[in-house]
Amino acid sequence: MSLAVSIVISMYNKENSTLEIVDKLLLPSLINNSSKDIELILLDDKSPLGGATDNLIIKYNKILKNKFGKFTYIKNKKNHGFAGSYNKGLKLAKGKLILMANDDVYFPEDSIKELCKTLNSDKKIGAVGPVTNYASSFQNTHLFKKLKSYSKQEINRIEDFAVWIKKIMHGKVYYVDMLIGFCVVYKKSILQQCGYLDTNYKYGNFEDNDLHEAIKNKNYLLVLNSGTFVEHGGLNGGSMSMSQHPIKVIKTYFINAFKFGLKHDSIIKTLWTSTIINLIRINDLGLTITSDIKKRQKQFARKTY
Repeated sequence: MSLAVSIVISMYNKENSTLEIVDKLLLPSLINNSSKDIELILLDDKSPLGGATDNLIIKYNKILKNKFGKFTYIKNKKNHGFAGSYNKGLKLAKGKLILMANDDVYFPEDSIKELCKTLNSDKKIGAVGPVTNYASSFQNTHLFKKLKSYSKQEINRIEDFAVWIKKIMHGKVYYVDMLIGFCVVYKKSILQQCGYLDTNYKYGNFEDNDLHEAIKNKNYLLVLNSGTFVEHGGLNGGSMSMSQHPIKVIKTYFINAFKFGLKHDSIIKTLWTSTIINLIRINDLGLTITSDIKKRQKQFARKTY
């Protein structure tokens, strides 16, 4: 069977709270978006809670194999780090399109299909990302409140918000200079041209920026689909795998920013635009998107999510 899409997700579970997100949000939402022309590749990057992660995969193994065209679970024998582990999955992927996502996301119904539809709409588009509730960039709508629980009611709130913003934005896309790597869909052929993620960056910072610079250098476009919402994070916010090592994250953020600047001949610009601006969440495009949403929502009943 020809596989249209491969979904690649690497996990590093040190806390039970991260496993809970995979169990309560990620896997159920993947199942709800499953299809026989989609391949799912899950990797465990030698998690401290490797045994518990294995048990969770065993719990879902049968339904994942039944729902997807192909399901693969890979246990890394050693910790490869963010870029190394994802590259392993990306290179094994058979789909023409590859969705790379964090393990702490929830995909509302048809969200994966909508992202892929946008990517396939133009040969010049190299990568597409969604809007979300947790990101230090213009992709954050600031309209969806943090989850209170993993109850059916809260899951329905995610789904309702996704339907609402799709109606509000009605296919509106933005051509952007960057996309946050928590959830991005790529054309496999472009990933092969660009050489995947650079493993010189450590611990999940700037690998996505670097890859997207390579995509732009190949004259492909980065696109934000403002009508497709993907929920990011659990009860304590997003990027949970990284938050398990907060001091390490802060340290490597600035080290990786410096590496990115050296590689792309713009250290001062990198430190300013990627560090200072993102930390205080000021972005002209973000203001534009927020303004567009407010203008468009006047056409519909206002709701609080």
